[in-house]
Amino acid sequence: MNPVAPDSRPEDLAALIVLCDTLAGFSQAVDVEWVDGYLTGLAAAGRSLEPEDWLEAMFEGDFDRAFADPPAHAQAVSVLKARLDVLRRQLDAECLLEWPDRLRLNPWIHEIDDEMRAKMLAESPAAPKVDGEGQEGEDRDDMADMLHEGVIWASGFLDSLEDHPDWWPDPPSEEEAGSLEDRFEALLQLQRTPGSEAYREGLELGYGPLDPDHPVERDQLITDAMFAVQELRLWQIDHAPKPATVRVAKLPGRNEPCWCGSGKKFKKCHGA
Repeated sequence: MNPVAPDSRPEDLAALIVLCDTLAGFSQAVDVEWVDGYLTGLAAAGRSLEPEDWLEAMFEGDFDRAFADPPAHAQAVSVLKARLDVLRRQLDAECLLEWPDRLRLNPWIHEIDDEMRAKMLAESPAAPKVDGEGQEGEDRDDMADMLHEGVIWASGFLDSLEDHPDWWPDPPSEEEAGSLEDRFEALLQLQRTPGSEAYREGLELGYGPLDPDHPVERDQLITDAMFAVQELRLWQIDHAPKPATVRVAKLPGRNEPCWCGSGKKFKKCHGA
């Protein structure tokens, strides 16, 4: 049986939007898509669900300022942990191994058309508000080029990996390093600005067709990136540090002297 991948409830996603809207008043870089990408990076690392391990690095103190009231802080943390838990279950290793060709990861990625792109550009505090000749118009054009599906999500994912490099072991060989680099290339290609030199280099490496009459479908880049994340999750499991072997001393027989030195038989002392 191929189990259905879990997903967040609508009310949980709505709570995540409210959380990000609150945080946006303290940090203009917070976007629900970036947050989802960052949490996915944590889930792929497969380490700790405890917020003290990642909350400070994720928001750089803005979280505590936005949710200074203890009940509000606890509620906000629970919202993030609920989404993180869903992402961890989507990246469940047993399911990924059993059905490697199935896409289980369901990211939060904005659908951006020309109208949405214009709206996001107009509302962005980082973009100049006036079009025209010179640097201001060029800045707006550059920013508009960056507003494509998956760019913000991929930035969040890669930021998560950059903040926690010790969670990812070094590849044990050049061959493994090349395999790992291929997976990251799919994520980097999703983050790159279409038309840029780096983007074209990604096409030459096989991430999308080179035929100009058949442009790269954004949905395919997203799909490739999600499969890369699933493969990274399995790579992380395969290369995680092995726990030290715990050796347990053999217990004495029931009629032998107890190891504590009491002089009693084991069965009458610590073996009772």
